[in-house]
Amino acid sequence: MVIKKEFINTLFCIGFLLYLTACSSQKKVQPSLATSNTVLISNTDLQALKQSAKEWKTVEPKVNDLLELEGQLSKLTTRLKAIDENNVAQKNTALTPPATESILKSDQAFFAIQVAAFNSEAKLNTEMANLKRKIPAFFNTNLAVNIETKVIKTNTFYRLKLGAYKTSKQATTDCEALKRQKVSCFVTYYTQQKPQPPL
Repeated sequence: MVIKKEFINTLFCIGFLLYLTACSSQKKVQPSLATSNTVLISNTDLQALKQSAKEWKTVEPKVNDLLELEGQLSKLTTRLKAIDENNVAQKNTALTPPATESILKSDQAFFAIQVAAFNSEAKLNTEMANLKRKIPAFFNTNLAVNIETKVIKTNTFYRLKLGAYKTSKQATTDCEALKRQKVSCFVTYYTQQKPQPPL
């Protein structure tokens, strides 16, 4: 019981000392709080701050314009990305080849042999007449002659294409035969932009 009494007295003394310490520390803190709102700077620093504020007022509208432009640029970038993604999706859709089964079952021609390209129809007609004289056997097979027009920038080009082939291999065989007769050619895709009757 004596130990409890001494323990209680000790606790009471410690509590009382803590209370006194807290009260005295509060009194010391209050004067410093009153002075914490006051900042002392030198006259040179004050002049520098005034100069900075004056410069900011002249630059602030330009900075605001730049921030607005940055926002517009960000929106534009977002739109361009969306357009680019859309274009890529459309391109991938357009580049997707048709199913092999539908090609094999089709009677449609997919390949031709391009032998010339000119920027005027007159030159094209002259070349067709020259080819007919140079390789008459080739034209005697009821050959399909096709002229594809292609506009590149502001120029119109006329591509002379011979034949209508279902397979690239057939077109390549005939192109090799033309090369042996000194006619430049290459295998390309068949088009029906301006079909011509056989020569």
